Amino acid sequence: MTHPLAPADATPREIDEAMSALYLATLKAEHERAAQLSATHSAIGERARYVSRTRKEWPSSDADALAACRVLAAGTGGPAWEVRHAAQVVAGYDAAVAELACISAAIRPFADEYARRPWSRFFLVTSSNGHIHRDMACSTCHYTTTYGWLPSLSGKTEDDAVAEQGTRLCSVCFPSAPVEWTRGIERT
Repeated sequence: MTHPLAPADATPREIDEAMSALYLATLKAEHERAAQLSATHSAIGERARYVSRTRKEWPSSDADALAACRVLAAGTGGPAWEVRHAAQVVAGYDAAVAELACISAAIRPFADEYARRPWSRFFLVTSSNGHIHRDMACSTCHYTTTYGWLPSLSGKTEDDAVAEQGTRLCSVCFPSAPVEWTRGIERT
């Protein structure tokens, strides 16, 4: 996957628009990779054990399940339909991994250009209240936090961003951002 934009000739906004699209493509491919990896367990006949409402454990590791699924897909034992299913799962997993590698290669020139001439970036939290952060590593965020890029703000100064976005900006990332006073939960 190559991108038609030449990073050296592009503005911060153009580069971050491309990076935003590549970030979304990465999320989609990673989701597909994870789904296919989970399917390898099912293809070899394993059942997950739920340890909580949202977390499950498989009897074997992902690497072991993938290896066993590859053996099954090679046609060494099992009914023909199991072999075909295992082959489809392995092909889906390999395609997702290849897609991730292509996306990573497409991201590299843009990341290199950002490293060469860094500029301000802004990321919208999409998993909760829509706060805006300077990067995806703010101490107020969690590993489950999801983001959307805001390329329309790329390259702007903190003062310009504060004037435009105000209280939507994270006050940890942007110390000059105003903080709204909230009364918390109203009790009646």
